[in-house]
Amino acid sequence: MSTCGRRACLTRGRSERRSASAQHRLTRSRGADGCRDVQSEGALGTATTQIRRELTVYRSCVFGLLTGGICLVSATQAVAQQTCRPALAFKEVRFSEMQPPTLERKWTAVLSVDASHCATTSGRFGIVFSRLMENGPDIEFQEQFMWKPDRVEVSVDFWADEAVGGYWLYNVAPCPCRD
Repeated sequence: MSTCGRRACLTRGRSERRSASAQHRLTRSRGADGCRDVQSEGALGTATTQIRRELTVYRSCVFGLLTGGICLVSATQAVAQQTCRPALAFKEVRFSEMQPPTLERKWTAVLSVDASHCATTSGRFGIVFSRLMENGPDIEFQEQFMWKPDRVEVSVDFWADEAVGGYWLYNVAPCPCRD
C-alpha cells in the first residue's frame, strides 16, 4: 500500500484499514496530476454493478436449487407406497425332550399371523433368543424366518446343556398395504 507501511497497517484498527483501503482506491482512480479521471470512475462503477448482478444471479440459482430439492423430496414421498406390517403373536411354545443320537432338544413355536392389511402373502421376520448354558456364558442370538398368512410354525435346535431363557420378535419386515 502506498499510504502506509506494512507494519503501520497492522497496528491500525479494522475501520482505519478500511478507510485507508478506500482512500488508496480513490488515489488510484485519479490521474498523475491528482485530478479525477472520470473514465476510470465510470469503469469502477460498471464493474461494481456487474458484480452485484452476478451475486444476485448466484443467490437466485442457490435458492432455485434448494427449492427444487425440497419439491423433489416431497413428490417422492407422496408417490411412494404406504407400508404396513403384519401382526405376529406367539400362540404355542414347546421345548422337546433330548433326542438320543444327537442329544439335541428342539424349541418349537406356533405364531398367528394377521396379514389382512398386506398385499403380499409372505415376508421375513426374526426372533431373538436368550440362550442359557450350564457350562458357558449366556448369549443372545437371532434367527430369521418367513411368515405366511394365518399361522406359521418355527423351530430351533439346542444342545442338551442349553435352555431358552427368553424370546421375542424383532424386525418384522414391512409389506405394501392393500388398497
